[in-house]
Amino acid sequence: MYSKDINGDGVTDVGGMYIPKGWEDAEFSQIPFIEFYSTYSIDGASEKVEERFTDRVRRFYIEIPSTWHGNVTIK
Repeated sequence: MYSKDINGDGVTDVGGMYIPKGWEDAEFSQIPFIEFYSTYSIDGASEKVEERFTDRVRRFYIEIPSTWHGNVTIK
């Protein structure tokens, strides 16, 4: 994932991915990774800016509300 200014605030956000709950034992090629972007302050503290599921085959993504971050799985 590329780092980019995902929320338009002029600060480059750092991208990452994680495996959703329930997919820990799946084959790597089958895992529907959830992507996230975080911003970091000068003291190194991070804050998640956005989380989303991206379907690269069908070319769409769904933004996950901040109150759901870390609590979503894909079926």
